[in-house]
Amino acid sequence: MECPVCSNLWPAGTKLCSICGYDLQSEIYLSKPTEEEIKLAEMKLDIARKNWLKLQEAEKSQRRLNEIEERLLNQQKLIETRLSEEKKKQDESQSNVDSLVNAGESYLKQGRYDEAVKLSESILKISPANARAQNLLLKAIENQAVAKQVAKAEVKKVTTGSVPKSNADFIDTVTDMEFILVKGGCFQMGDTFDDGKEDEKPVHEVCLDDFYIGKYPVAFDEYDFYCQETGKKKPNDQGWGRGRRPVISVSFYDAADFAEWLSNQTGRKYRLLTEAEWEYACRSGGKKEKWAGTSQKGELYQYAWYNDNSGAKTHPVGEKEPNGLGIYDMSGNVWEWVQDVYIEYHADAYKKLGRNNPIYIGDGGACVYRGGSWDGEPRGVRCAYRSGDSPGSSYRSLGFRLGLEE
Repeated sequence: MECPVCSNLWPAGTKLCSICGYDLQSEIYLSKPTEEEIKLAEMKLDIARKNWLKLQEAEKSQRRLNEIEERLLNQQKLIETRLSEEKKKQDESQSNVDSLVNAGESYLKQGRYDEAVKLSESILKISPANARAQNLLLKAIENQAVAKQVAKAEVKKVTTGSVPKSNADFIDTVTDMEFILVKGGCFQMGDTFDDGKEDEKPVHEVCLDDFYIGKYPVAFDEYDFYCQETGKKKPNDQGWGRGRRPVISVSFYDAADFAEWLSNQTGRKYRLLTEAEWEYACRSGGKKEKWAGTSQKGELYQYAWYNDNSGAKTHPVGEKEPNGLGIYDMSGNVWEWVQDVYIEYHADAYKKLGRNNPIYIGDGGACVYRGGSWDGEPRGVRCAYRSGDSPGSSYRSLGFRLGLEE
């Protein structure tokens, strides 16, 4: 409250001005102030006002300072949180890189050099300065080169003249694919064990000339090279890996195009096998074998990848035992396209096909594939088992194997 005489500020409940002596209740001066007292009172009042303003400004400044300190503290906490998260991500990333390098070193020990090279290259894209990954790549490349040299040294490589007439391996000069010479002969084709499907019957005699057959199904590294050379899209590997695993997800047309391309590159005649050639080779040269290499179900796991041992995926070619001709993976791993259009065996079919070197490429909506695959039951990977689909079809269990004419 303000005094009406000297403008002194009164505390609440005050009745007498402490400066001028004015009585608020009676509205009279109890004692009249002198001029000096009035000036002194005004001076004190002015000082009090200035102090009050300074106090207000100080409080305001303190509030601002507190706000600034709070914002700085919050920013510091945010920075610390982000740094902690970033470090955690870096630690996780490093842990992942270490795990990948461990996997690559495991591939190296297992002799899976192609996979070790590809994995180490992928790691170095993520972590270019990783010394372990750099060392892994160098070792994998060195071992890969040595393995290829050893493989080539194991067989006789023919680069000029005609295909050799002896029962020896032949290596293609473009892809390094190996081929086995199969001596011709006659055999009983079809359900010779009398436990198959109707389209495997009746058993009938077929006679074949000599022919060459791929020692393995066509693998991803061979097919990927073809794709790289022609600009063709590479097929999906389902995340199982490429390299020496058999190529999958290829149609009949894809297989035929690959054979034509390779023929043009080399001047030789590569093609898909006929159905009769395929079964003859699967039976180790026309023997009465139920599966490629054996007729004993208890031994099948030694020769084939099928539903009981495959882990629901393909496996690199050549890991199981070969059949009697030294040919691998004819039972299981992947189905293999052949040349023939699918028809059921019957008397009229024999007349159309004939006894010698039979092949049917007439009317029909499906092409034959043979051998069964990684997801087949033992019954489905028998040498006599037949199946087929439209030539444009492609599956994760379907690949092919090449033949070679003399």
